[in-house]
Amino acid sequence: MPPPQWILDLGVDAAYVAHSSSVSENGRTFVIEPDAGDQLWRITLDGGWLQGDYRKADYLFWGRNSQGRCVVIVVELKGADYGHALSQIANTLERLCKRSEANVVHLGPHRSGQGHAPTSEGGVKAYVILSNSRQVPLKLKEREGIRQKYNVVVIAKSRELRVRGINGLSGR
Repeated sequence: MPPPQWILDLGVDAAYVAHSSSVSENGRTFVIEPDAGDQLWRITLDGGWLQGDYRKADYLFWGRNSQGRCVVIVVELKGADYGHALSQIANTLERLCKRSEANVVHLGPHRSGQGHAPTSEGGVKAYVILSNSRQVPLKLKEREGIRQKYNVVVIAKSRELRVRGINGLSGR
């Protein structure tokens, strides 16, 4: 299934887009088991859509459920360096969520394309799937900085996150 035109209008090469709800790498897994009516697209960010010599998250998922609720999900699969993962998430959000010169989503074509729900309704979410989560308690200040700056909560999970449907992501 080809990607929706609005994704291509953002400048995403179709080679970096998959009609997929999961990703797995080195024993770390992120899976949304779609409910009936859920639409999910996975965009490869690192080594894909977002080019440049800065740290970036691995993947972005765009999803819409059967009720029309949309979410943007930023996913980083990481070994143990949670601080590095937070830096990658922050740099990615800078380009996706802030209205700035480096922004690629909220300016231009996104305004007429498929958006995402406001953060209060689930909007943008960020997940870090770690092989080893011992560093998580040491990086609460950095995680809180991302929440304050971008209004995005970063959720860390050890090894795997598997949820049923887009609505299963809330509060996790």
